[in-house]
Amino acid sequence: MTWECEKRVFFPAYVKQHDTSNPSQRSLGSFPHFQRLSAELQVRILSCCPASTLWQLMRVSSTLRIESSKLFWASPSASFLLSADWLLGGGYAGRTYHDLSFLRHVQNVEIECHCLYDELWPEHKANDPFSSEDVRQDVVDIMWTTLRKTCPRTKSVVFNHQRIMSSTDLEGAGNVPECLKALIQACPRNIVAEVSTVEEREGRYWNNGTYSDFYNVECRRAYYRPLKGGGWEELVSKDKQDAVLVPGRRFRGIVGHFEKSYFLFRRRVLQERAFWPLVIEALDRYHFDDGRNNAFQCPNVDCGSVFTKPGEWTIHAATTKHGWAKVEDGLFDILPPELRAVFEIKSNLIEAKQQASEEESTKMSKDWNEEGEERRKEMEQEFLQQLENDADWATGEQAVDHQIWKNFIRVMHPEWNGL
Repeated sequence: MTWECEKRVFFPAYVKQHDTSNPSQRSLGSFPHFQRLSAELQVRILSCCPASTLWQLMRVSSTLRIESSKLFWASPSASFLLSADWLLGGGYAGRTYHDLSFLRHVQNVEIECHCLYDELWPEHKANDPFSSEDVRQDVVDIMWTTLRKTCPRTKSVVFNHQRIMSSTDLEGAGNVPECLKALIQACPRNIVAEVSTVEEREGRYWNNGTYSDFYNVECRRAYYRPLKGGGWEELVSKDKQDAVLVPGRRFRGIVGHFEKSYFLFRRRVLQERAFWPLVIEALDRYHFDDGRNNAFQCPNVDCGSVFTKPGEWTIHAATTKHGWAKVEDGLFDILPPELRAVFEIKSNLIEAKQQASEEESTKMSKDWNEEGEERRKEMEQEFLQQLENDADWATGEQAVDHQIWKNFIRVMHPEWNGL
């Protein structure tokens, strides 16, 4: 989960089989006459399969690989996340943790963007309108050129505007930010582009299932698509899509060893942020799922609210933050023992992985700081040579100007590490 309280799905979780039996045995072994069906019927059956089944069939069934692959990548159930900053920076391999070979197959893309006004109107003066005639068209072109280079099979793009649109914003510029209007006006004809925004409604906290620590407002997620004749259409019945994180790259060599620790740290942060809403939902479901109707009182000792219907506790927790705590401060204590054990196992597993990563980083730091000048020069030469020659870390810069090298020098400093 992000700071904006938006759900993010790891790719392994997106394609995970809930049934551990062999997918090819379920699909073919239990249906031996499948191959005798017409090609049209086979495709129709495959189109009813979830992404997890299609992904497995792509890998284990040579007979169905081609059709399963087509359906998997075209599935509207998921979009794969990219950063606007990375695309505007040229989409260099050395500035992302993405598996670039994976991106070559992706058809549905979600681009996370914050404020792009400075990039598109660098000379804009306060209180002046944002004019389409003054936009940096070269920057717009970089966005689309980079996207088509890194994701050549893209069919649909959703620009996810991370900033909450206030009521003042909506009155002044309409539902779609001017920066995204400029980008979508240049959208290639073979790509469908949409905008996703968060719009403010004053006076409440609840945000269609999410909660913001920073805004005392009610918000809603809205989707818009440009109309051919101008203007924008709100997609009221927009199908739910999983926002899936692109699988990580291979971390090879000394540079990969250094960068992998930060990659794992960022993934761990997303997992830890998700604990609170999951705990809140788990407690709600414990009392009301599967036909149960067990009223319960708010776990906050100073609150006497009683919840008699599913969802009441979830909304109450989101609006009051009752039940909120860090994991180390007893977040799981509001759960019954059997649920608490499940969450503690998951938390301990995340912590164990983090400790293993930290131990590897500490060893690299000790080699740099405690094994003498000769060892340090060897590491420096190895690091710079990989940045200079390994295409996986290319940025178009000299190795000594590479941000990863600057980060490495900063992190290896003994005072930074506390050595």
